[in-house]
Amino acid sequence: MFEFDPLYTVAQVREIDARAIRRSADEGYALMQKAAAFALRCLRERRPGVTQITVLAGPGNNGGDALVLARLAAAEGLTVHTHLLGQAPDGLTGAAARAYTDFQIAGLELEPASAGLMPAPVLVDGLFGTGLARALRDEAAVWVQWVNQQRQQHHSWVLALDIPSGLNADTGLGSGVHVQADLTASFVARKWGHDLGYAIDACGELCFDSLGIEAGDRAGLDPVAWRLRAVRWPARAIAAHKGDSGHVLVLGGAARYSGATVMAAHGALRGGCGKVTILSESSEVHPALWPEVMRFSARTKNEMIGLAGEVQALCIGPGLGRDEGQLTRLKLLRRAPRVQVWDADALWALAQWPDLRPELPILTPHPGEAAALLGWDTKAVQSDRAGALAELVKRWNCVVVLKGARTLVGAPGRPPVVIPQGNSGMAVGGMGDVLAGIIAGLCAQGHAPWQAAVAGAWALAEAADRVYRQRANSLLPHDVLDAMQVGAH
Repeated sequence: MFEFDPLYTVAQVREIDARAIRRSADEGYALMQKAAAFALRCLRERRPGVTQITVLAGPGNNGGDALVLARLAAAEGLTVHTHLLGQAPDGLTGAAARAYTDFQIAGLELEPASAGLMPAPVLVDGLFGTGLARALRDEAAVWVQWVNQQRQQHHSWVLALDIPSGLNADTGLGSGVHVQADLTASFVARKWGHDLGYAIDACGELCFDSLGIEAGDRAGLDPVAWRLRAVRWPARAIAAHKGDSGHVLVLGGAARYSGATVMAAHGALRGGCGKVTILSESSEVHPALWPEVMRFSARTKNEMIGLAGEVQALCIGPGLGRDEGQLTRLKLLRRAPRVQVWDADALWALAQWPDLRPELPILTPHPGEAAALLGWDTKAVQSDRAGALAELVKRWNCVVVLKGARTLVGAPGRPPVVIPQGNSGMAVGGMGDVLAGIIAGLCAQGHAPWQAAVAGAWALAEAADRVYRQRANSLLPHDVLDAMQVGAH
């Protein structure tokens, strides 16, 4: 059903690289040339009219990649200005030293930085790669600040090699300045840190090439996470009817938040669910206004329990409210032996009273809700989303969808899944309500909780990306609902 790309730590990528190099004495330099050629191809595809570039090379293999790129660009007729951090080419070793030798043989020279770095329409960041785990200082920090200044003030386009300099490729974070790139060309294996922390923005567009690394070079190295590439929906029987497609119960309640309840209900329907019932006393949820959704007003506990027994999944939280009456309903329905997607006010209640945890939960917190569930603050969650997800899964022993840029899905015994789709237009009230409904709708159709969480997060983000091309930051949840294509291949 899913197509994934594996994500690795820096140590694992280093081992993959080393294995490939051990197969041939020249493989290290061959990989460097392939990396540079791929990065230059990405550059030329996105900036086809460029005639002048400035390349900033560092003291390690990332700098070697940059030197090869400079040589290849010059061979294609581009005017290339190349600066080497530290001004000491004699300090280069291994493949990077060979890259500098070929750079000289091609008749190219380094330009001294003492007279100032050379501005250009395109800047190549080859200062530091994935091995960096400290803050940049002194000249390196000055160069990075210069790159960012050129990008911001003079609209230079920035290409980073493997990861923007200044960022940690395991965490996506940095403790000082870092390059803001427009495109990052990544090599050998995908890094976990590209989808975390500051790297989500700093990488810009992310392009990847394995450089021909063989499957055997990755043998025995379990990915630290998986990056979702696509969902292949199972076919629905031609003779299927609404009863075959599941029934979701959405617990609403608060009149001022009735829109959230309805959006969750529509999310379930757009997720392919056959029937949706809202359990709510609010007159705002009126059948004439929302004809696809049924409304039920339960007067007794037995009526509520009976309704919960008729459905295949529950969605609890969107528009619920926090008054005593709604919490009483939540306490009652949590006992229903059905998959339950908990969001919004239900998560608030769970953070206050952990014993409310239902038997079969899926939790869908945004960073603030995750912080409440963990007893952290929101900043701590955002600075370590991978750690926060792992702790949420461990503490609540269930499937967790940590919403935000690069939504993460975790489950007991499984590596986390990154949803790379999605955009800033989704930062609007109601998107999370829709997502909770979609996941509940998929569960009602028989998808396992983890499958429903991954597929639901992807479906919402993928639809939002298609609509974003027309709506940008004017995107609304209903725009995305109308664009949903669950089941399409």
